[in-house]
Amino acid sequence: MSDTNDDDVDTRKIEKRRSWSQISSSASAVFESSNDDYAIELDLFERGEIDKSLWAKHLVEAKGDKEEAKWLYVKERVANAPARRAEQERVKAQVCAVKA
Repeated sequence: MSDTNDDDVDTRKIEKRRSWSQISSSASAVFESSNDDYAIELDLFERGEIDKSLWAKHLVEAKGDKEEAKWLYVKERVANAPARRAEQERVKAQVCAVKA
């Protein structure tokens, strides 16, 4: 598994700038979800580091059933993880280009 602490911080910075739907729709590269994504997203959820709008969506869809909403939320986060990684790489490339 990669160094999740640095990845988590970078991901959270990106998510503060853009919504998850913007990130997933604008990703230029396509990656596959990995088993690590499940562990990472579950860990983030359990630490309370969640996308509040996405959580609210799944809570409503699950008719208030928090346990069901949790699994729907994690599943969608995993599905969008490759797009967030692509966005992270795009941002890193831009930062490197500016520094060069």
